[in-house]
Amino acid sequence: MKDGETVFEFNSFQGPWGNSGAVEQISFNAQTGVIEYVLPKNCIAKTRIGYPNGSLVRTIGYGIPKKSGFHSEKWDGYEQSGKMIIKEMEGLTANVLAYGHL
Repeated sequence: MKDGETVFEFNSFQGPWGNSGAVEQISFNAQTGVIEYVLPKNCIAKTRIGYPNGSLVRTIGYGIPKKSGFHSEKWDGYEQSGKMIIKEMEGLTANVLAYGHL
């Protein structure tokens, strides 16, 4: 609960943070590092950069409570260790996962 409002409801029997939920209108610009998306409900979100059906290269946000609505996150272009810039590599995509429910 935050400011008297339920942010999400945790149920350990329904996956890591509850039922998975929808994420809408995901857009990703690898050159600027901007990831934009819409959450239809309050949830816990995980944002990652990687290749479709392939390797994960960076977790941007993990287990972060988010309110419904538009969200924008910025990726710095580095892979997980923070030592190598990879934003110029072709085929990168953003993945946003939502868990939890009211």
